Amino acid sequence: MYYMRGGDMTGQKKEEYWDVYTEDRIRTGRLHRRGDRMKEGDYHLVVHVCIFNSKNQLLIQQRQPFKKGWPNMWDLSVGGSAVAGDSSSRAAEREVMEELGLELDLSHCLPVFTMNFSDGFDDYYIVKKDVDLSVLRLQEEEVQRVRWVGKEEAMEMQRSGIFIPYWFLGKLFEITDTQSFDAHGDRRRMLRVDFASAENLHSWMSLAEIVRDGFPGLETTAALEEKVVSLSDQFFCPGYITVEDRRIHCHKRTGHGAEDFTHGIMNSCNPVFIDVGLRVGPERFYDYFGSLGLLKKTGIDLPGEAATIMHAKENIGLVELATMSFGQSFQITPVQLLTTVSSIINGGNRIIPHFGVSVQKDDGTVVKRFSYGGKNQIVSKETSDTVRYLLEQVVAEGGGKNAKIAGYSIGGKTATSQTLPRSANKYISSFLGFAPVENPQVIVLVIINNPQGIYYGGTIAAPVAREIFENILPYLGIPVDEKAAAESELAE
Repeated sequence: MYYMRGGDMTGQKKEEYWDVYTEDRIRTGRLHRRGDRMKEGDYHLVVHVCIFNSKNQLLIQQRQPFKKGWPNMWDLSVGGSAVAGDSSSRAAEREVMEELGLELDLSHCLPVFTMNFSDGFDDYYIVKKDVDLSVLRLQEEEVQRVRWVGKEEAMEMQRSGIFIPYWFLGKLFEITDTQSFDAHGDRRRMLRVDFASAENLHSWMSLAEIVRDGFPGLETTAALEEKVVSLSDQFFCPGYITVEDRRIHCHKRTGHGAEDFTHGIMNSCNPVFIDVGLRVGPERFYDYFGSLGLLKKTGIDLPGEAATIMHAKENIGLVELATMSFGQSFQITPVQLLTTVSSIINGGNRIIPHFGVSVQKDDGTVVKRFSYGGKNQIVSKETSDTVRYLLEQVVAEGGGKNAKIAGYSIGGKTATSQTLPRSANKYISSFLGFAPVENPQVIVLVIINNPQGIYYGGTIAAPVAREIFENILPYLGIPVDEKAAAESELAE
């Protein structure tokens, strides 16, 4: 079905200005006029919205023939630059209204992923909504007509050269086939996207995706630094916690009952995470996000790294804080997660990840050893020691025990998250671990998307990490604690 608007519109648009961002996606306070050349080191924000109906068909638009870029080509539902003052979600709402005459509320929704390009950042939103095309008001300066297409037809249009060549077009249909954003549902939930099959590492790293739920390091670190929680603090989990008008469930619906803070971490208890996060408060929690380095890129020596995406400080209410406390409502890359956790557990020094350590000859002679910049102290050694202890308990006696190796001290955290829609029964399972606990030398992140059968992270992801540790630790020459190994075997 097509819907067209007649007439030819070639008039000039009014002058448009964009906010200028740094490479870490921080507003500079300067403006850039559209049409002028971007200065080196300046970046701007672009948004795309992909609207799918209940048949998993994508709403596409045909660009006007007089457009300078991709004239007459078919494109995703909506796309355009954020204007000065726009947040990402506000820009997405505005573009949908301007180009299609369709009103959406994306105020509590974050992008599914972000693609970096030479001049900035491109946020992609996915919306599941049945839209009556006959009631749309198309923007004549931009859009010729719109229609619905399925995956096969869209891919054939791209092969025929009439659809803009987004390399991930087919992947969009796979995402929405198992998970979606309901425009009338809970907009605080984030979508999880697996782009591990992207064409290369550069493409994969350009995506800011949530990689796990429930990692306690962030709110735990903040709470310990603020001294608003101790390991002996007592909690009670009835299976849920109510924050404002929201009932947020624990993964154990029957509840964990009475537990101290240490066992709350071991049990991955959402009510405990939320209680502790609320003690820290929205403003201080956001500040710790910055001090831990999460609001900047890691600085890894690869191009195309994506920046963290999260709520603006002024938009973090109690519900947002609650979901952030157990790992939702913000987006970070896997390398950012690994970097931040490494920085917390290594004594509290923020590191920059690098690939090169040294250049060696075939016989092992070191020709050159690379040196990198100094490290910033982001948390106290006391907090670092406490977080390591807590995560060691998770592996020793808690949900991560399947990563345990006799004779080695290993710390870690499991995670199991259900993707939307929940009726699809799709999950993401993961485990993040490090060893040895007393002097971490290696950190591992295992992510399993849409596992079949058993889906708990502690059951299927932790054993994978254990196998990795079993190979890496001997290779690094880290000795087995024979006494501890014997005691472990005796205990079993």
